[in-house]
Amino acid sequence: MNRRRFLRVTATAVAGAAAAGASGCAPAARHLSGVPLPLGDGPWSVDGERASELAGLRRLSTGSSLAERRVVARIGLAGWCEEQLAADPADDGALGWRLRRLDTPWRGADELSGREPELVREELAAATLLRRVYGVQPVAEQMVEQWTDHLNISVDKGEVWRLAPTWDREVPRTHALGRFGDLLRASVRAPAMLTYLDNRDSLPEAPNENHARELLELHSLGVNGGYAQADVSALARALTGWTVRDRFRPDRFVFDAAQHDGSAKVMPGLEVAIDPALALGGTGAAEVESVLARLADHPATAQRVALRLTRRFLADDPSTEAPAALTRTEATFRATHGDLRATLRTLVLDGMLPMLEQHGALPPKLKRPSDFVASALRVTGAETDGGGPVQDALAAMGHAPYRWPTPDGPPDVATPWLGGLRGRWSFAADLASGALHGSSIDAAGLARSAEAGDPTSLVDRLGVLILGAPPSPSERAAIVAAWPADADDAEAAAITVAALLSMPAFQWR
Repeated sequence: MNRRRFLRVTATAVAGAAAAGASGCAPAARHLSGVPLPLGDGPWSVDGERASELAGLRRLSTGSSLAERRVVARIGLAGWCEEQLAADPADDGALGWRLRRLDTPWRGADELSGREPELVREELAAATLLRRVYGVQPVAEQMVEQWTDHLNISVDKGEVWRLAPTWDREVPRTHALGRFGDLLRASVRAPAMLTYLDNRDSLPEAPNENHARELLELHSLGVNGGYAQADVSALARALTGWTVRDRFRPDRFVFDAAQHDGSAKVMPGLEVAIDPALALGGTGAAEVESVLARLADHPATAQRVALRLTRRFLADDPSTEAPAALTRTEATFRATHGDLRATLRTLVLDGMLPMLEQHGALPPKLKRPSDFVASALRVTGAETDGGGPVQDALAAMGHAPYRWPTPDGPPDVATPWLGGLRGRWSFAADLASGALHGSSIDAAGLARSAEAGDPTSLVDRLGVLILGAPPSPSERAAIVAAWPADADDAEAAAITVAALLSMPAFQWR
């Protein structure tokens, strides 16, 4: 597709994007987040499908595929959620054959020491994207991304690049829907985290506080969780000796008693006194384990985890936009001692579904770049290898997998992402026109499947596929007007897809 032609078609489609700025996003977003709209009668309209259910599915999935929409139409959103929560997060299903072409994501750190770092980074990112686009368990995959963000590491720091594949398999992916305490323990011991937060070189005479501080501030209690500098210092001393087996083979956690501060420690904010005798026996595990048990079961941790989950699935500001759901989610986390499957079930069944039943919509949530790219590929039935070009597009939008540079992880609210919309339009144009190497859509196939007898029907039916509803009359007219007079069905469909992916409606989850 000629880029000038694309810019012509998107000029009208994205004209309302400025209205989605920080000061004025709520009214437009409310409209785009699921207020009932006619779904049309094209081949992708499903009998019994309701816009409110589609709004919920958009939050829970990584792009509401046709297969998911048909299942929801048959068994309801609650039934689909129960199926998702009952599934094994480790089951890749038919996705396996797409992942088998990748080699390094399944290797241990010792096997990767001779590999090219950028290849390892690229293949880990490709596996992450392929799971989001083609996976049959989008809810579990959303939870994997949640914990990847919550316990952020960056493959661009030191040797983290060769430790990250094991981290991905053994920390967020293994514990996505398990118990939060187990997730926290796995993270604290992980060589990738010990390296990223500099704990593996922490010495008793000069304890490094990075790991201890982020464990309290970001991974558990939160910045207002009741701890103070004395707690950070004590925990940093307790974590001395928590390292990897050696610099050349950093793939395994070890406790080095010679590097451990064996003196008594008190964490007043947690009301924990650490007995140095607990460090005896050559493991050192029990000393820190007593702190981790307290952190995992602390009310401030329950509050922070509930806030993050409710923010991911319901609203940027849960305390004002979804207070009842936030309260119920926190209560379940506390009652079940951090059972994440039970906590998420409460959030969805007792939080999201009542909001949809009452309002027919959810509070606005802007797609982050990774959400936009994955959903664009998923809803259009694209073929992608998840390789360099699509990762470059994500990097240009500031959201490449495992490359967020600071421990706080990428933000999950709209404001930081509102300035990068031009990158989305470029991605849509490149994908629809076949200019994105390794990723493509079958525009001719989409046009045939639409079975449209006229331009209006084609745009409306592609709108139902991509947006869940036809575009407005003015948007439809702008798209049709941008078709060249000699456009065949494939070119018309490609231009339409590019415009629909660029519209404000597609930018919201």
